[in-house]
Amino acid sequence: MDRSENDLNALEARLGSWRPAPASLDRDRMLFLAGRASAGSEMRGRLVAISAVGLAMLAIGLGGLLVSEHGRRLKLERVIAEQVRDVVPSRDEVELVATPALPPAANSYLALSQRFLALAEGRMLPVLASPGQGGSPDRKPPLSPMGARRGEGSVEF
Repeated sequence: MDRSENDLNALEARLGSWRPAPASLDRDRMLFLAGRASAGSEMRGRLVAISAVGLAMLAIGLGGLLVSEHGRRLKLERVIAEQVRDVVPSRDEVELVATPALPPAANSYLALSQRFLALAEGRMLPVLASPGQGGSPDRKPPLSPMGARRGEGSVEF
C-alpha cells in the first residue's frame, strides 16, 4: 500500500487540530467512579471467601489433631497406671514410719508463734536457747565481718 505524504500530513493536521473540551471531563467524578469500581471488584470477594474456607479447614484439621492427641494421652496414662500398680505396693502393705521432728530454733517464726499462742491462752512455754544466744561460757561470740578485716580473733570452721 502506497501512502502519500499528503495523506499523512492531512491526518497529522487533523489530529493536531483536536483539543480536549474542559467541560466534558470531570476529574473528581472519574476518580470517584474508579475507586468505587475497584472496591467492589470480584477478586476481593473471592479472596475473602478462599481465606475463610482455608481457615475453616485449618481449624477442622487442628481439632482433629487435638482429639487424636487426647486419645493417645489417655491411652498412655492407662499404660503407666497399670505399670505403677504392678510396681508400687498398696497403702495397706506399706508400713508408715514416723520420724521425730526436730524442735524449731528459738528465734524462728514457728517457735515465736507457738509462744504467742501459748501466752494468749495463759500458758507459759520455756524459752529455748538458740545456738547464738546463751550457750556454753567457753564459746566465743560470732566474729563480725568488720572484726575480721581488722584482724581481731580468728575464723573457725
